[in-house]
Amino acid sequence: MVANTTAVNSHVKTTDSNAYAGIGVGVVYPGGTVANITAVNSHVTTTGSNEYAGIEGGWVMEEMDTNTKAVNSYVNGNKENFGSISNDQLLCQKADLRVLTANCSPKTEFLDALDFSNSNACPVNAATVSTAAQESTAGTAAATVSTGVIASTATTASTAAKESTPTTASTAVSASTAATVAATVSTAAKESTAAVAAATVSTDATASTPTTASTAAAAAATASTAATASTPIKINDTETLGKIGRHPAYPLNGTYQQTADIDASQFHQSIGDEWDHFTGQYDGKDHTISGLSGCFVDTLEGSISNLRFTGARINSYEPAGVVACTVNGQVRNIRAEDVQIATLSNYADAGIGGGIVGAGGTVANTTAVNSKVQSFGGSSYAGIGGGWVKDGAMVANTTAVNSTVKTRGYAAHAGIGGGVVNDGATVANTTVVNSRVKTSHHYANAGIGGGWVGTGGSVANTTAVDSTVETKHKLAYAGIGGGVVLDGGTVTNTTAMDSTVKTRGINSHAGIGGGWVGAGKKLARSSGVNTNDDIRRWAGVGGTVTDTTALNSRVETSRMNAHAGIGGGVVNHGATVANTKAVNSTVVTSEDHAKAAIGGGVVYDGGTVANTTAMNSTVETSGKLAYVGIGGGVVLDGGTVANTTAVDSTVKTSGKFAHAGIGGGVVYDGGTVANTTAVDSTVETSGNYAHAGIGAGVVYDGGTVANTTVVNSRFESKGWDAPHRVGRRSVGDGGGVADTPALDGSNAATASTAAAMGITTGSLLAAGGLGIAGYSTYQWITGYQEGLRGQELAMKPLTRGKELASAAVNSVSQGIQGIRERMNRQSVPAQEPAHEMSSVQTN
Repeated sequence: MVANTTAVNSHVKTTDSNAYAGIGVGVVYPGGTVANITAVNSHVTTTGSNEYAGIEGGWVMEEMDTNTKAVNSYVNGNKENFGSISNDQLLCQKADLRVLTANCSPKTEFLDALDFSNSNACPVNAATVSTAAQESTAGTAAATVSTGVIASTATTASTAAKESTPTTASTAVSASTAATVAATVSTAAKESTAAVAAATVSTDATASTPTTASTAAAAAATASTAATASTPIKINDTETLGKIGRHPAYPLNGTYQQTADIDASQFHQSIGDEWDHFTGQYDGKDHTISGLSGCFVDTLEGSISNLRFTGARINSYEPAGVVACTVNGQVRNIRAEDVQIATLSNYADAGIGGGIVGAGGTVANTTAVNSKVQSFGGSSYAGIGGGWVKDGAMVANTTAVNSTVKTRGYAAHAGIGGGVVNDGATVANTTVVNSRVKTSHHYANAGIGGGWVGTGGSVANTTAVDSTVETKHKLAYAGIGGGVVLDGGTVTNTTAMDSTVKTRGINSHAGIGGGWVGAGKKLARSSGVNTNDDIRRWAGVGGTVTDTTALNSRVETSRMNAHAGIGGGVVNHGATVANTKAVNSTVVTSEDHAKAAIGGGVVYDGGTVANTTAMNSTVETSGKLAYVGIGGGVVLDGGTVANTTAVDSTVKTSGKFAHAGIGGGVVYDGGTVANTTAVDSTVETSGNYAHAGIGAGVVYDGGTVANTTVVNSRFESKGWDAPHRVGRRSVGDGGGVADTPALDGSNAATASTAAAMGITTGSLLAAGGLGIAGYSTYQWITGYQEGLRGQELAMKPLTRGKELASAAVNSVSQGIQGIRERMNRQSVPAQEPAHEMSSVQTN
């Protein structure tokens, strides 16, 4: 039996699965009894799966008459007001006078020790404050309560309005005195007087000084004015920092200014909590807070700016961030150095700016140096800017240097900008140097910009230098821009320099722009991501990846059916990948059915890859049925690859049935490859039945290859029954090839010379860009270590590197355009499709 339990201003909370919470007891088994449970201004919260919560008990297995009463209390956010406490009118008056005042509000002088936020506790209602008036006889006031002293003289209501009976206590008139006096006057005076009178009564005042109701009201007004005055409240040590939200003179809506560095290693409480939010302003004035063990603020609706954090070590079973656990306000100009955050349970997001950045939230200008953000639970997202960026929130101008973001749970996405970016949220201007993003479980996507970018989420202007994105389990996609880009999500202006994207799981696609660019069911927090292995059944609006540049970078997958590409590993369901440039870069897959390309490894179901340029780059597969191409490894089901240019690049396969082409390895079932140009490039297959071609290795079943231009290039099939042709190896079942000019002899020499001019210029520019990338890395790290303007110093060479890469590509494009003009003037004949078909049949 559990009986006669009263909770005031209390909180019972569980955060894991199969966990039960109640004011009376967690679980009540058959035969158990719970009776006379009362909750006033209290909360019961459960956040795991298969959990139960209640006032009398979390899980009550059989019905019983528990005589439960709740006043202004909440169960999992739902307000509970039931039962009557009219027969217990002195509920709060009978409580420990060191803890509660007569109206159930907490005694302010004990708030620091009690470790909960200062608030108005119970609102004025018939069940609490008004009971004092009911208890008095014939209009007399309730007994006036001072600190530990009950006055023996009662006064009438009219007398109390003029003066109160002086106490003989050694201290000044206490907060409880003011509260009780306020209870005898108008209702309007009750609330404000009880809450703040203590803040205006000096402890040095003489005991004989009477306190009238009007004086208390005036004191309340004075306190309110002081708390919200424009003059900032100075914070210079841990003691004053700990008073914010816990003392009437330091309200949650106040304006604060830090005036010195603070060692917060003994600061074990966040400002505010999940119900009492910080709505004020805190300006750190570029000072440092060191040694935090929890979020600086629990839930932010105000602003925090110009603050540095060092040496924080945060381990939490709830969402956690160095600045705030949840950001619905403004975070600006934050630097975190040697900070480590780890969340340990399911649905516990982690970030430097905020664990969750939600509606109305903005995190701008965040720098993380030598820091680590980790989550260990399922569906627990992790990022530097924010773990979960959602509901129109924005994370902008995030910089990570020598930092790591890792997750270990199921469907736990990770990113530097944000682990998940969805529901109209934006991550912009993310720069990463010598950093790492890694996930270790199923369906856990990873990216620099965002691990999962979907439902209208946007990631723009992402730059990664000497960095790595890696996933280790099945259906875990990886990318620099985004691991997954779905459902109207967009990734634009992504640049990778000396960086690597790799996956180690089955069906785990990888790309620089995005690992998987397509459409899927909406991300459901309760279950992570849709676990349907057949992605072709998913429906929705396609994602978009545009303007992706890879310099001296690598995309790699090592398991079966794990596709790879610079633009995107897989592009489907109406998605678009456009304007992809790869310079001195490599795309490699090593298992069966793992397609690879510069544009997109697999392009199907209305997906489009357009304007792909590869310079001095290699695309290679080694498994069987692992098709490879510059534009697309395999193009089918209405997929389109258009405007592909390869210069001094190589496409090769070594597995059985592993077809290869510049435009596409295999084009069929309504797929289209158009406007492909190869200059000084090679297509090579060495496995049996592995076909090689410039436009495509194999075209059939309604596939189309059109307008292929070949200059001074080579294509070869070394395996058994693996012939090769310009345009395609074979055409069958309605496939079509048209307009496939090849330059040889004198024409080839002329064209090659024209191309060489552009290529030479472009190669020099590209090499300069790569040198700039290395210099940029040095500038970043040196600048931050020395406390200089590292970001400003490095952005100039970084930007210059990108400009040089673009100039290289433009130079080659001009060279190719010159080639085409020469071809038109010299009237180079196109090969006849009928003749090609005849030679194929003969072979």
